[in-house]
Amino acid sequence: MASVAGFSVERSQQGGLDVFELLGELDSKVAAALEREVHEAIVRGATRLMFDLRGLSFIDSSGLQVLVRALHRVWPVGGSVWVVGANARTSRVFQITGLDRVFKVAATPEEAYRAVQIVVKPPRVRRSPESIRGSAAPTP
Repeated sequence: MASVAGFSVERSQQGGLDVFELLGELDSKVAAALEREVHEAIVRGATRLMFDLRGLSFIDSSGLQVLVRALHRVWPVGGSVWVVGANARTSRVFQITGLDRVFKVAATPEEAYRAVQIVVKPPRVRRSPESIRGSAAPTP
């Protein structure tokens, strides 16, 4: 957990996501602390990130920049970034900047977990009765 004057971040892994619970005000004074936490998670292999904003009272452009950088780092490897629980004030910032159309957005963490579970389910493989019995002759 990182904690800097008026801001803290709690990290965990839940429901197939690396979760960053943001508390307080995310501005230029504390963005570097979050950047380090996110970088560490990505270096360790995290590709599905969730930023839980329910405890965030303020976010400025430097905070948004951390989230955008995270997306730029995980997107090329098939990753995703979820933003959940934004209050009216922080939600408005995402709408004004258009980032509500860039990130995956959910009202609650549970909604994001359900969506991730649907996405990560392995495809069901249907096999013919011949392949199960082994009676199908291989073709040259």
